[in-house]
Amino acid sequence: MRLSLLDCSALVAVLLLVGASLASCALVGGPVDRSLLTGDPCEPPCWQSLVPGASTVQEVEDVLAGSEYVRQGSVKRERWGGFSTIWWESTASWASGSGRNAAIMKGDMLQVLMIYLDHELVLEDILERYGTPEKLWVTWTSFGGVEVAVRFYYPHEGLIFTLVLQPSNGYHELEPGSRVTAVRYFVPTSLEGLIHLGESIPFPPREYVDTELADWQGYGPIEVH
Repeated sequence: MRLSLLDCSALVAVLLLVGASLASCALVGGPVDRSLLTGDPCEPPCWQSLVPGASTVQEVEDVLAGSEYVRQGSVKRERWGGFSTIWWESTASWASGSGRNAAIMKGDMLQVLMIYLDHELVLEDILERYGTPEKLWVTWTSFGGVEVAVRFYYPHEGLIFTLVLQPSNGYHELEPGSRVTAVRYFVPTSLEGLIHLGESIPFPPREYVDTELADWQGYGPIEVH
């Protein structure tokens, strides 16, 4: 089959567009951190050698400055009172649309890490790796909204996983493939001990703990309080 000059020009244009798209994907892809499942280079609640309750501000800044998972130029620090937050973006997260990661410091010590996942991690993966959560907390993501946030609490492992669910056929349902969007790392403690972490983690007020937190009932529809 012989192509006309116009056909050849069109084909070249298509190939150039495809090549540009592939190059763009390579630029925004970046390495992703899968340590929640692999335990490499350290087991949670350690993240890339940073340990809540042990790592200092200087250590956090040094790790972020040299990490292949951190988009350089995105690291910012804010202070208020005796607390400060160091924000950064993943080398992949700005392409996937996830939020800014944060290291919440109390004085000179790392208290909580908040990481938005830059790869697909689903509920089934978490349950297989960490077992049944101690409690769940289901809330609306915004007043009058349709999305709900489901937090899975593993206080003795120093982890809280967050899933955001869209309604389907009028209800919200937990499925093996429900995507985990974020995780918080903190010093392992009891469920009651989470109250003392204050606003650095999502947790109901003390007077609502018994009524707001729920047990894991398996996959299926969930009730929103």
